[in-house]
Amino acid sequence: MSGARLDVGPVDSFEEGSLTRVEVDGHELVVVHQDGEFFAVPDRCTHAKKPLHDGELEDGKIRCIYHGATFDLRSGKATLPAIKPLACYATAVEDGRVVVTPNA
Repeated sequence: MSGARLDVGPVDSFEEGSLTRVEVDGHELVVVHQDGEFFAVPDRCTHAKKPLHDGELEDGKIRCIYHGATFDLRSGKATLPAIKPLACYATAVEDGRVVVTPNA
């Protein structure tokens, strides 16, 4: 996904406090709208590859409901039982749309 800019939809498609699964160009992502900011991560927990879109938001983190691992939305840092961090993608709002770009 390196170098791709992905238009994931209009801003009003993502309610405040929401986790929204989107698939763009074959990439399964979760777009999070929390405290007026947008975050984007892969839709799979690094622990057991379970979907994260049905997880829970906890103060800047997404929690996998299957095993309880949490992932920081800014850094991807994981808590047990997950060890591997989650990839975090840069987001921007352009012309009323949310655009996701992979971090370097």
